[in-house]
Amino acid sequence: MKFTEKLKSLREANGFTQRQIASMLDIDVAVYNRYEKGERYMKRELLDKVATIYHISADELSKYWLAGQVYSLLYKEENAKEVINMVAEDIVEYGINKMVEE
Repeated sequence: MKFTEKLKSLREANGFTQRQIASMLDIDVAVYNRYEKGERYMKRELLDKVATIYHISADELSKYWLAGQVYSLLYKEENAKEVINMVAEDIVEYGINKMVEE
């Protein structure tokens, strides 16, 4: 499931309108609408607020968000699967903390 789909699914499952969520996040409803449509990327700073609204783990939500960020970088690349596999191998070999330090 894409991050955009997760946002919409959470909102609908909890009975909120886009306007209500936008108000809780203190953003314009048009901006939130574009988040759900995948036309705009949500700032990472909003993830904690979204997680709080839906009473879910911010870590779990951030996985979807990060996957969306990676997808947005690679979706047009012919060798995207190879790149993702290389990154996965690097994480296994070096650990994520080592990669972040570099």
